[in-house]
Amino acid sequence: MNRRNRAGSFVLVFGAVCTHVLDTTGHGLQPAWACAWAALHFLVYPQVAFALARRAADPLRAEIHNLMLDSFLFGIWVAALAFPLWISFSMVACTLMNLSAFRGVRGLLQAVAAVMAGTTLGVVGWGLRFAPETAWPSTAFSMVGLLAFMLLFARDVYLRTLKLREASAQLSASESSLQQTNAALQQKLDEIHRLQHRLNEQATHDALTGLHNRHFLGNAFDKALARCRQDNLPLAVVLIDVDHFKQVNDVYGHLAGDEVLRQLARRLDSSARAPDVVCRYGGEEFLLLLVGMDLQGALSRSDALRQQVEHKGIDWESTVLHVTVSAGVALFPTHGTHPDALIQAADLALNRAKSLGRNRVMAAS
Repeated sequence: MNRRNRAGSFVLVFGAVCTHVLDTTGHGLQPAWACAWAALHFLVYPQVAFALARRAADPLRAEIHNLMLDSFLFGIWVAALAFPLWISFSMVACTLMNLSAFRGVRGLLQAVAAVMAGTTLGVVGWGLRFAPETAWPSTAFSMVGLLAFMLLFARDVYLRTLKLREASAQLSASESSLQQTNAALQQKLDEIHRLQHRLNEQATHDALTGLHNRHFLGNAFDKALARCRQDNLPLAVVLIDVDHFKQVNDVYGHLAGDEVLRQLARRLDSSARAPDVVCRYGGEEFLLLLVGMDLQGALSRSDALRQQVEHKGIDWESTVLHVTVSAGVALFPTHGTHPDALIQAADLALNRAKSLGRNRVMAAS
């Protein structure tokens, strides 16, 4: 941007300086030497400044140094020419606008300081002379030069604004695309979490009844025992079996047998307390862990369930299936202190209940 602005406007400034020097015979300057130096500054220097900035490790920093040098040299010219009004105003206005555009208020102050330093050096070199009047050719060159600089500056600001808008639109599109991608990823993550939850449910729950399975029971049993040991509580282990379950399958079919297990599971689960654990132990067997319940309480609860099944039966299509259950109850720490021992004690009590005619609840001995 600054190459075009500097090269274009400097040509007109060159015209203004040379016509002013020739018109006023330089106010003590040698016109030939003054025009020669003006040619070097306003025609050659812009190309050199551009080449140096372009090859610099930090082009922006190099161009800011060039702008500060512009301000300094303009200050020298202003003093050397005896402060001609239009030429001075054009030079100072252009350099202030340039550095302000790059560095804001800081750039403005730097430009003012550089102009004053150049002016001071010019006064030292040529003395303090003040002749603000300019002839119409110099005034015209100055006015056209200032106008050209402002138009070029405005054009570049406009083009930069367009690029910023385009970049902003692209950024918005990228953000929208990123949001869509994030939404898709979040959807995938939610799906993965649902699958993980489903797999965990499948790993720890029985597919037919929805109760916990034997895989879950191992960890749950250890936790229940640890709590009962810590709080000095009893733990009742109840093993329940559907009597003559094979006959239900043979007479009514396996779908009826599945329904018997499902309804029995719902009754067990609905009567469970918060700390209790209800599992399908295998086949037609269910296992209950009753935390903090003594032997008599476990026997009463198991018998109440047995009576409910016996009297209410199982609804199946348009009929009621009359089934019964048997149960064996063992108690921690009376009948064992480890899961295997307690389950074995409850199983022996269950077998005794079956051998005595089924449809009954027995305590471990």
